[in-house]
Amino acid sequence: DARAGDKLYVFSDGVYEVENAETKKMEDFDDFKARLVSNTVAGGQKLRDMFEYAARLQNSEQFKDDYSMCEINLK
Repeated sequence: DARAGDKLYVFSDGVYEVENAETKKMEDFDDFKARLVSNTVAGGQKLRDMFEYAARLQNSEQFKDDYSMCEINLK
């Protein structure tokens, strides 16, 4: 059941299919999911945090795949 204050994230596969620049391996989906649901980012900055994390992971803001992500806040 959805409640006021819940968030829904919709994203393309390019958001989590990011190659780690050091290991040359794709990020694990479970690691991506854990970061997404963590409450370490306040003030509605989750999308920016996720983008910056992926850019740091691959050591570039230029993505090989599409990077699309939106946050829907339920009221």
